[in-house]
Amino acid sequence: MQEPSSYRYPSTAAPYLEYPLPKLLKTVPELEGLMPAETQEQLPALLAKVGDNIHDAVKKLPNLISHEDVTQTRVCPNALSYGGCLDSERRRGFNYLILSHPNRDTGNLLEEYRTDLKNRPIDPLSQDAPKGRGFASLWVLFSPSSRSESKFRYLGQQKLDKHRTAFVVAFAQQPDAVKFPSEILLQGRSVPVWYQGVAWIDESSFHIVRMRTDLLEPQADIHLQRLTAEIQFGEVRISQIASALLLPLEVVITLELDTEVSKEVHSYSNYRLYAVQTRIVP
Repeated sequence: MQEPSSYRYPSTAAPYLEYPLPKLLKTVPELEGLMPAETQEQLPALLAKVGDNIHDAVKKLPNLISHEDVTQTRVCPNALSYGGCLDSERRRGFNYLILSHPNRDTGNLLEEYRTDLKNRPIDPLSQDAPKGRGFASLWVLFSPSSRSESKFRYLGQQKLDKHRTAFVVAFAQQPDAVKFPSEILLQGRSVPVWYQGVAWIDESSFHIVRMRTDLLEPQADIHLQRLTAEIQFGEVRISQIASALLLPLEVVITLELDTEVSKEVHSYSNYRLYAVQTRIVP
């Protein structure tokens, strides 16, 4: 595990969970149809139930591998005026691995990385490597061991479809409280980032079924204006495991730099157990 970051976040903007509701609805259009909460009385019990689910899920999560289909699209807004990059699209397949390591405090730590289809590791610092990873464990932000690192606001309820209604909770990390911030790899550099976002929680199972995350604030030193991830979770059944696992099915990432906007769509299928094989070489 990496050491806690010495970088301190120069926060100057309020997270959007503090916005008045009309401004928040405009900022996060996925909240259309929200039935607003009148009080925050439900929030502690809701977070406790979600946290218990996450704690149990992380403890039981085995090592997994899936097929990952990634479509990358890049657009330079000023391409016609300065002769830069034009619209481009690239589609590739990878193996996506989720490895679970025992940990005394959290039950397990999750490590995520990808290989090519011949099981050769993908260098995350490579210019053409997909930018996004770590989706399977984003809901750990709501775990009992991590909850003190963020602020939360109960927004209300929202229908996801004809059959499901979700509790909706906004969150924002508190940079000084985060021991191990996430990192983004850009321009050959690894830079810590802090998140804010919204989670949709199934009202019957108390599982997080959808998340949207955004940067807490733009990162001017690496020209990063926006980083939005929209994640759809779903129940996945694996024949060797009695109960269903909640895993990412699709992730859409929008990344906006000073001179270009790129989008990545990650689709996951064929989840299965992954056996870590080691060999002693004399």
